[in-house]
Amino acid sequence: MGRSSERHRGRAGRALAAPPAPDPDAAVRVEASKLANGAALLVDDLTREPARGLLHVLTHVQRSVPGLLEAHQGLRGAAAQLQGALAELQDAQEGVASATGPATRQDLARLCTSMEALDRLAQRQQRRAATAAAGADATAADAAGGAAAAQRWRGS
Repeated sequence: MGRSSERHRGRAGRALAAPPAPDPDAAVRVEASKLANGAALLVDDLTREPARGLLHVLTHVQRSVPGLLEAHQGLRGAAAQLQGALAELQDAQEGVASATGPATRQDLARLCTSMEALDRLAQRQQRRAATAAAGADATAADAAGGAAAAQRWRGS
């Protein structure tokens, strides 16, 4: 009786134990084995029957060439776009260089000087116009006063 109960406990103890963890490299080994077997079969086909090997090569070329042509055309288009972007970049770089160059700074300094001179000239013209308007007002007042005096004199 003692043995059967020990066996029973041993089995139960084993049943409660966690199952072993799956091997993460097992899937990689399976795929590597498949590739190795396929490569071995291909080499075997090529050595035994050259026509079959040529058929494999022809099939591969037929599958690959359209993709290569599309990639080639895509690269040509991308190269043309890149060339256009480079030309725009060079134009922008030249524009920035000309806008910040010494000649532009000198031109801006001359422009500021000219604007200041125009501002001073405009202020002088305004003062002259104001002085002339004040003089005209005084002349008009004098003339009006003289006319009033003349009328009074005539009327007396």
